[in-house]
Amino acid sequence: MNRRQTTRSFKVRNPGKRSLVSKLLRLGIFLGLTGVVAGSALAISLYTYYAPTVPQFHSIDDYQPRVGTRIYSMDNQLIGEFAEERRVLVPVDKIPTQLFNAFISAEDKRFYSHMGVDVLGVMQAIFDKIRKPGSKLRGASTITQQVAKSVLVAYESYESATERSLVRKIREAILAFRLESVLTKDQILYMYVNEIFLGHKA
Repeated sequence: MNRRQTTRSFKVRNPGKRSLVSKLLRLGIFLGLTGVVAGSALAISLYTYYAPTVPQFHSIDDYQPRVGTRIYSMDNQLIGEFAEERRVLVPVDKIPTQLFNAFISAEDKRFYSHMGVDVLGVMQAIFDKIRKPGSKLRGASTITQQVAKSVLVAYESYESATERSLVRKIREAILAFRLESVLTKDQILYMYVNEIFLGHKA
């Protein structure tokens, strides 16, 4: 009685190739973790150094915008107005939701998902600059950062609060995180629409 002899083929793996892939994977993980640790250490150092130079902000009651003095006649007619900045403070419940949505759509689409700084927006702006070195670096400031800038202007000179420098952006980001920690999103929008400069002296 004849039995058929069957032969099995075995795939011989290349240990050298597997070892190389494993080394590259370990190297990638090591570099990634090193980058995270170094970035975190840098962020903590910058925050510790610059946080004392940023104004304290504990609640919406700390927002005291400049409003003008209005003079009315006996029959309640406005006859005079004196102000450094011509502003009528509008309560948050009097501001249409459509206005909030319009500013969010135009200025900061991820407003409700970030904590003051849009990291994805910053990375996209850097990537665009690397891809097109000759182009102008587009702004990645969030609505909260723009509010933080206006707060800095109120506490400091306009020149120092708006200068184009890395230090100013760091201080602005710290204050933006601080605002997000003590205010609601609606309160930040309330400050934004009452404070933001719209151009042409508006």
